[in-house]
Amino acid sequence: MKSPYNIWKNIGFVLEQSFRLSPSKVILGFVYQAVSQFKGYILTVLLVGLIVDSVESNADISQVIFLLCICMALVVIIQIFEIYYTRYFSPISDEKFQCKLNQLLDRKAAQIGAEAYEDSQFFDKMSLSLTQALPRIESVLQNTYTLVGRLLSGMAIGATIAVL
Repeated sequence: MKSPYNIWKNIGFVLEQSFRLSPSKVILGFVYQAVSQFKGYILTVLLVGLIVDSVESNADISQVIFLLCICMALVVIIQIFEIYYTRYFSPISDEKFQCKLNQLLDRKAAQIGAEAYEDSQFFDKMSLSLTQALPRIESVLQNTYTLVGRLLSGMAIGATIAVL
């Protein structure tokens, strides 16, 4: 069984190399996930808390409507960012990332001596590496984005509970 240190070291390596290839892809991936999780936090925790608090304190309805409008405006802004990210930025960024990764792998493959390619086992492993590199890197990135986003969301909910 692999030690957790090696797993975290490998994740760090993938993040570092991905950041070198496309800093905007990595940064906006984390921002997108955090913002998406924040939208859920706004809708579930803040909005429900606002309504319950307003009912308990017999707040003025105009004040409640104003706060609801602010929450809805935040949700709309987040939704616009999500649409931009998924429909425009991500496809273009993914294509550029794939091209840069292929260039990097081609340079690495060119550094290997010709005699290595004559070994069928090496050639099979090399071919598998080239076809599996992008999907595996994307998987690590997506899982890391999700983990960080959910940790941030959990901390926000925990902070809200602590305050209440």
